[in-house]
Amino acid sequence: MTHTARIARRFVVMVIVLAVLLCWGLVLNVNSGSVKIPAAEVFSMVFKAIGYKIANLFTGGKYSEALNTLIDAEGNSRIIFSIRIPRMLMAAILGGALAVGALPAPRPNSIISSQAWPCRKMALKEPFLSARSPMPTT
Repeated sequence: MTHTARIARRFVVMVIVLAVLLCWGLVLNVNSGSVKIPAAEVFSMVFKAIGYKIANLFTGGKYSEALNTLIDAEGNSRIIFSIRIPRMLMAAILGGALAVGALPAPRPNSIISSQAWPCRKMALKEPFLSARSPMPTT
């Protein structure tokens, strides 16, 4: 097995593991709260709502009343659709944004010209505040 094939295989395995962990975390997030709602009930409500939403796309809104009844119902349905699912989605979006924001900035190398990195060109010419030069005074 070549080095590139090992890297590709490791990448695929890591993506699968991270996707499984994300799904597990999202299910755990939806099921946690002061009101205990069984996971089977959560999944049935969510899949029913997704089914109604998809059916509305193909039937021109024929199932919108059923969807609104499911989402606006009292009790567990209201807790799931107005508190827990928005909390879960915001956690996933925030986690993704923090992950992207923590990526390291691309660094210049010999392939990239110094014109693409003008600050690097200036930094190589003269350091901003070196130990030899005193700080500028006003």
